[in-house]
Amino acid sequence: MKGQRTSLAKITANRQKALKSTQARRREGEGGAKHNAVKHALLAKSTLIRTGAYREGRTEFERLFARLREDFEPQGALEEILVERLAVSYWRLRRVLRYEVAEIQSEGWRRT
Repeated sequence: MKGQRTSLAKITANRQKALKSTQARRREGEGGAKHNAVKHALLAKSTLIRTGAYREGRTEFERLFARLREDFEPQGALEEILVERLAVSYWRLRRVLRYEVAEIQSEGWRRT
């Protein structure tokens, strides 16, 4: 259907539908986010190194996770899971890069 233009009425209708789909439908839906802190704290505990010289701060991870949730605004369980996986994957990648730099800078690193 190349070349066809969307009518103004269709654009307006689509905008109205979009507004409805992003709002809480029930009062319970508005309070659903109150459990996020507990859920995300559990995720942070399982993701972070909590002991030893390389301990990681939960606050920094939670801040990263909150920023990603704000940017992506996940709708539904699947999107929430994907944002969680993105946060954990990014966190672990940063960890690997930090350790790589530390190893290169340490006396244990030798040029061959």
